[in-house]
Amino acid sequence: GSKIILSEDIVISNCLVNGTILIESDAYVVFENVTFLLRHFPTIKNNRFLFESFMEIHDSAKVIIRNSFFNVVDYDANMTLYDNAQLIIENTNSSSSEKFYLFLFNSSNLTIRQSDMYSLIYLRDFSSAYIEDLTGSVEIAAVDNSQIGLTGFINLPFGSIYLCNYTTLRSTNANVTGYSFS
Repeated sequence: GSKIILSEDIVISNCLVNGTILIESDAYVVFENVTFLLRHFPTIKNNRFLFESFMEIHDSAKVIIRNSFFNVVDYDANMTLYDNAQLIIENTNSSSSEKFYLFLFNSSNLTIRQSDMYSLIYLRDFSSAYIEDLTGSVEIAAVDNSQIGLTGFINLPFGSIYLCNYTTLRSTNANVTGYSFS
C-alpha cells in the first residue's frame, strides 16, 4: 500500500486521513480538525506477515493532533513513536467500537489533554506519558524506566494501569476514578 512520508513542517486541517503516515526527522506536524480512519495495515516484511501502524513518528519529530476524531474501523489499529518523538493529543475523541494502541519506545513522549479515548498505551525504554483530564476506557502499561504523569480529572471506568521495571507514576492534583492498579 501507499504511505505518506512527512519530514518537514506542515499543518493538515479539515480533512479525512485514510492510510499510513510516516513522520520523521525534525518535522513539526499539526493535525487540526481531522478525522482519522484507523485500520490495521497488513504487510509482509522479510517473509513475515506484520501489521503496520497507521502512523509512525520517528527521530525528534513532534506531532500535535487537536480537535480531531479517531474512527477505529479495524481491530489492532496502532500508532507507534520511536527515538525521542513527541505526540500531543488535545481535545480529541475516539470511537468506542474498537480499541486502538499507542506504542512508545526509546525516550518518546505522549501528552493527552481534555480527550475521550478508547485505547491502550504501552510505554517502554525511558518513554513518558502525561495525561490531563481524560475520560474513556484506557489501559496503560509501562515498563523499563518509563514515566506516567496524571493530573486533573481522570475517569477510566474500564481502565487499568500496570507498572514494572523501575517505572514511575506521578499524580498531581488528580482525581482518578474507576481504574485498577497493579
